[in-house]
Amino acid sequence: MPTQQEIVKQMNDAIWVLTEYAKKTFGLPDDFKITVKHTFAVGVQVSRGGLHRVNGVVVPYAKFALNRFQYPVTGMEEYARFANDPVIGSVKTGCWKSYLRVLVAHEVAHVVQWYLAYFMSHHELIRWFGRERGHGGLFQDIYRTLRLFVNPTLQITEVTHTRDELSKMRGIVIEHSEFVGKKYMTGGRVYECVGYIS
Repeated sequence: MPTQQEIVKQMNDAIWVLTEYAKKTFGLPDDFKITVKHTFAVGVQVSRGGLHRVNGVVVPYAKFALNRFQYPVTGMEEYARFANDPVIGSVKTGCWKSYLRVLVAHEVAHVVQWYLAYFMSHHELIRWFGRERGHGGLFQDIYRTLRLFVNPTLQITEVTHTRDELSKMRGIVIEHSEFVGKKYMTGGRVYECVGYIS
């Protein structure tokens, strides 16, 4: 089983990668940063993502319940509304790193969803979906994009890239050693993702 330090490192790596990817993909400002908290408390089972008021200022915020990663994992059950979706649906995996990346993608999608609605109401996704709450179309569209980035093995076509090639493609630097690029089409839209396998 992983140590708490290993879990936190993987969480922070995934948050950093997804934050950089979200900046490029959704046109978020360069100074976009998520305030992150985590807990290993046994009684805390729910993670959250969105906006939070800190010293009177509204900031992107996520809190992760990480206790479950200290034990064998079997996967992540998603909400019934999209549990069977081929991209953002429930995940069955015994790999704690894969499960953690999916959890981080879910919460970061909420952060981006609320950031767009609160700070960027002119954004094309807000014009298309409106200011939906919870797990509606806006969240699902953002989550789909992020899940394809962190879990590209969902797709059939695979192209491997070096870290330098990936950095040039997306304009970001990522510290992982293996990368894959994928394209996915859903609802008439083509999603392109470049992700990592640790």
